[in-house]
Amino acid sequence: MHPLAVTLADFYASPATGYVLVGWETASEIGNTGFNLWRGTSPNADYPAQ
Repeated sequence: MHPLAVTLADFYASPATGYVLVGWETASEIGNTGFNLWRGTSPNADYPAQ
């Protein structure tokens, strides 16, 4: 995986009933075609290698 030039202006996660609302705003993006948002039930979850 190659790093991309993305600068986050804001990122948040807020608990709600039955879900978590996640949002972000970028200040700049170069060569970015999207984002992958991974979730889990544990802060120490093992995610597959990319």
